[in-house]
Amino acid sequence: MLKTVVAVIGSTGVGKSKLAIDLAKALHGEVVNADAMQMYRGFDIITNKVTPDECDGVPHHLLDHLAVDQEYTVADFERDALAKIAEIHARDRLPILVGGTHYYLQAVLWRQSLVSGRPEPVAASSPPPRSTFPDLHAMDNTNLHALLQELDPVVARRWHPNDRRKVVRSLEVLRDTGRPHSDWMQETQAASGQAQRLRFNTCIFWIHAAKDALDPRLDARVDEMIQRGLYNELRSLRRLRSTAAGTDSPRDYTHGILQAIGLKEFEPMLQAAEDLPTEDLADDRLSTVGAACLETMKLRTRQYARRQTAWIRNKLLPAYHATLATGGVAPRSAFYVLDATDLERWSERVGTPGLATATDFIRDAPLRSPTEIHAKAAVLLAQPAKSEAVDEWRKYTCPECTAAARGQVVELNGTAEWKAHRGSRRHRRALKWQTLQAQRRTHLATVGTVDDDGMSSDGGSTA
Repeated sequence: MLKTVVAVIGSTGVGKSKLAIDLAKALHGEVVNADAMQMYRGFDIITNKVTPDECDGVPHHLLDHLAVDQEYTVADFERDALAKIAEIHARDRLPILVGGTHYYLQAVLWRQSLVSGRPEPVAASSPPPRSTFPDLHAMDNTNLHALLQELDPVVARRWHPNDRRKVVRSLEVLRDTGRPHSDWMQETQAASGQAQRLRFNTCIFWIHAAKDALDPRLDARVDEMIQRGLYNELRSLRRLRSTAAGTDSPRDYTHGILQAIGLKEFEPMLQAAEDLPTEDLADDRLSTVGAACLETMKLRTRQYARRQTAWIRNKLLPAYHATLATGGVAPRSAFYVLDATDLERWSERVGTPGLATATDFIRDAPLRSPTEIHAKAAVLLAQPAKSEAVDEWRKYTCPECTAAARGQVVELNGTAEWKAHRGSRRHRRALKWQTLQAQRRTHLATVGTVDDDGMSSDGGSTA
């Protein structure tokens, strides 16, 4: 008989830890952390760890247990988390997985998911270790795409060299997981053709907040981190990086705790502070650069929240739908959205329905529909549109549009883009231009031999 787990997911700043602790207190549970940065010892402010007071006596596992420079992979987490879950079950208590590193959490919930059963790799260079991965934000578009072409040629064929956001994202996936982005995409697509078994009876709560409400909340949290002493942690992290890498080594923000949002963003201010005779961070000469660094950190935090939500929609939800569609579902599973848009209504929209639903799930009682708990659940939990198969990716060149563009190659990425282009206004104009050119040549051929500039063969104008 399968055991039960509850998982709490969502972007940063929505209150995942609060719900997990409330559930654990009410349901005799223990929390298993699934936030990669919170696994590192110390630096509690930059990683937004729960405080001992907030834990309120609830046991937390895989939290604050790694050396700051220790490499830790999704395979390591899968092994350690499954061991902790087994221990919690042996104590007849409820494991509650919580965290925003969703590919870690997904690897634990599903068999044959992100780590096991990987597809055959495409020929590509091995990625450099995290400690030597280049600074992607410092590279231009040409070099970024060249790096992606070297490390993941399959996905490089899909993205245009000037589509910087998508190229960088694919490289970040490779850097953060050690596997090509195309592998992840292929696994997600393959899930629809084979049973993806959940390891446990699984109840998933996705805490969701509307963007216009979440963004100011994230900005305010960064301001609060500053007040709590973020600068001191950043100084310590910077010294740690310098000690580990040497003063002449390139700056590395992709290793262990150094990946946390904040260090890279505040580097200009920290460097400026070192160059001054005093480290007074309130010095007027630092105010301008400090304000810019603060805005950059807020931007990176908002972007990170978007990526977390994108993973849920594009990876985790498809895995869940594939499980339901192929009969690989555990004897009991559920996926709910809880609305954390209005913090004044937290108890009404998150705490109370979350606890009631988890209680019913554990007791094997009838469950409410997700739309009874969140009005937009049907939209948020909908099956994402099926994307083009990885093995169908290729580039297409449009000869008609290339000719109309005077030889400037018009290139399309993938079958879907190619089909859309063939019906586009631009393509229709190119076909019309080509027809007119053919008619013009036919007409002029009856008058005399002319070149493409409308000049007769004897050098005179035909006009």
